[in-house]
Amino acid sequence: GLLAVQRSGEPGADQSELRIRGVGTFSGSQGPLIMVDGIETGNYNNIDPNEIESITILKDASATAVYGVRGANGVLLITTRRGAEGKPQVSFSSNYAFSQFTDLRESARAYDYVTSFNKARAYDSYVTGTNNPKFTDEQVNTYNPELLKSNPDKVNPILHPDMDWFDVMFKPTSAQAQYNLNVSGGAERVRYFMSAGYFNQEGLFSDDIAQAMDAYNAQPKYQRYNFRSNLDFTITDRFKAQVNVSSQIEQRRGNTANLSRTIEIITKSNPINTPGIVDGRLIAPEITGPGAANGPDQLLRSDYRRHYRNYLNGSIQLSYDLSALTQGLDAHGKVSYQTYNSQNQNFGNAMIRYRPRMLDDGTLLYIPVDTDSPISFNESVEKNRREYVEFGFNYKRTIFRDHDIGGLVMYNHSKLYDPELAYLIPRGYQGLVGRVTYSYKDRYLAEFNIGYNGTENFAEGKRFGLFPAYSLGWVVSEETFFPENDILTFLKIRGSMGEVGNDRVGGERFLYMPSAYVYHSNWNYYFGDINNLNSYAASTEDTPGNPNLTWERAKKRNIGIEASLWNERISVSADLFEETRDNILASL
Repeated sequence: GLLAVQRSGEPGADQSELRIRGVGTFSGSQGPLIMVDGIETGNYNNIDPNEIESITILKDASATAVYGVRGANGVLLITTRRGAEGKPQVSFSSNYAFSQFTDLRESARAYDYVTSFNKARAYDSYVTGTNNPKFTDEQVNTYNPELLKSNPDKVNPILHPDMDWFDVMFKPTSAQAQYNLNVSGGAERVRYFMSAGYFNQEGLFSDDIAQAMDAYNAQPKYQRYNFRSNLDFTITDRFKAQVNVSSQIEQRRGNTANLSRTIEIITKSNPINTPGIVDGRLIAPEITGPGAANGPDQLLRSDYRRHYRNYLNGSIQLSYDLSALTQGLDAHGKVSYQTYNSQNQNFGNAMIRYRPRMLDDGTLLYIPVDTDSPISFNESVEKNRREYVEFGFNYKRTIFRDHDIGGLVMYNHSKLYDPELAYLIPRGYQGLVGRVTYSYKDRYLAEFNIGYNGTENFAEGKRFGLFPAYSLGWVVSEETFFPENDILTFLKIRGSMGEVGNDRVGGERFLYMPSAYVYHSNWNYYFGDINNLNSYAASTEDTPGNPNLTWERAKKRNIGIEASLWNERISVSADLFEETRDNILASL
């Protein structure tokens, strides 16, 4: 049920877009909730795979109901590794990989381009009545390979270039390297897992082209440093603690031009417009109009970017065994704190373009088209922090020999503080979660979940909702009538239904509040006489607001079957599911 689509291969921006059981809404967030060691995170792609112990995907309503207004699109649970009692275990891993384009088309060369251009205009003449070729016969002959083969002195790659821009702008492969060092172990009272990693990824632009900007190398590059420390403390036989600290430090560089747009322009570049870079000079295009775009001019005249990002995550979890009160009861509390800081630096260092001219003596003169200008610089910063608190009771016990019961009651709330949030109001969630489980001889299974969750994104009276879910299971292979055999060794039938919510609607916050007006920078009113006009920005009515706006509700139903064949050599799992999503915000 997991769909992962990688829409870009740009270093540092090649994360997959995840969808669990398809797309359930056309408004707002469509991605799953990502939890790392029980803490919500906005970026899972920068976790070192060597730190991960397991990944679990929650799909149906019974599994996601406890996440309330955040679980409608599914939940991805990532658990990191922990230490075990024993001698220190040290592991080091290193891998070196190559990447390349999945496919690059073969470009038309100069002679094919000019003849095809003239042929296209000839076809146009059937409609226009006038045949006006773009290139004269003399110009066409300067690219004719047969004529040039017999007259090599006519070959002039600067004035009459024949460029294969895919070959010029890209290199066949790029490299990426990853290194990781793990140390784990512990004693009876303290266990630890520590990890340090480094990841380096480079782009596929030609090194000659990228380094033409001297110190401002336009080659996309991504570097990441990962650090993690997971500590487990057994303070007493009943009192335990976990302390997790992790950090990811990222650095990106490259030109600021949109990479997909740059590749698009290179794809559309014609082979005769410019020879690119000659003797360290960027040659300006000679031809204007359709087909005049050229790759080097787009790439090398863009600004250079350095982008630094840092994620720091810390959490403390305490648990206490309350078996002294009643067997099977324990309590736990968790506090986490996450910070994110970003610094984006842009340097303007556009190369001067030149236009070549042939002198009477046969030498070339390069005439500058642009004037040199000082390097420009601008900088922007981003930052936010997320706080999370959780407290709950767990109960698990066997009664009357074969009856296993369990329960969970948990309170949680989180706050995201970000200067970019509307009205500087933090994004918050608050919830109370309950779960009851029952099992008889591991044969008949039942579970009831309920979440009472709220968000500040809606008007008072609309902020909280109740999300129940139910599930039943029957392990047929545990029945006395099930024949013992070596073919079908395990068979389970299960079903669930319930409701979950999604508060990320409309793409904006506080849509229940009306906005009186909004200014438009490109619309203006002018007042005064003809000799003294004053301009004023125009304003229009904005969103009227909808006080009845509330979360989307997803009603989910699921029937599944699990089986093991030939003593668990083959496992089979199949599900039939249905989801109905309503309260989707739509604009007309």
